[in-house]
Amino acid sequence: MKAKRHIIIPLILFAYITVMAAVFLPQNDYMPTTDKVFILSLAYLLVALVFFLMKARAKNKSGK
Repeated sequence: MKAKRHIIIPLILFAYITVMAAVFLPQNDYMPTTDKVFILSLAYLLVALVFFLMKARAKNKSGK
């Protein structure tokens, strides 16, 4: 089974964002918690958008 690009790339981005948030956000004391949650939520929404756009592109490319 060939790995599908529209699944692999968003998973890598999701893992990267999660690791960076776990490492750097707890150390950031000058930013309020609500801002941290907002930024992280926005990043996850962008990853979801990338997933759906890449999935639609793959579907159109395959001709289904």
